[in-house]
Amino acid sequence: MTLPRQIPAEMPESERAKWIVVRLDTHLPLPGLILTADADTGTAMIRERGPDTIAQDGTRTPTHKDVSYTLGPGSLAIVRQ
Repeated sequence: MTLPRQIPAEMPESERAKWIVVRLDTHLPLPGLILTADADTGTAMIRERGPDTIAQDGTRTPTHKDVSYTLGPGSLAIVRQ
């Protein structure tokens, strides 16, 4: 099986959720949902979970933030979860 070199934004979220982006310097995955990733350029946009907002009635609402990683060519791998 060949690992993908890119995950485009056009790929369905259900398909993107099957993959993770791993930093090759620390061998740790980038947390969150992949929005885009390119192993050749070493860039990725990941949607990470942010802090919950709490309404006055105590209702919690999760928040998310989009984080851009630019680690350089050859610094990322896209692997199957």
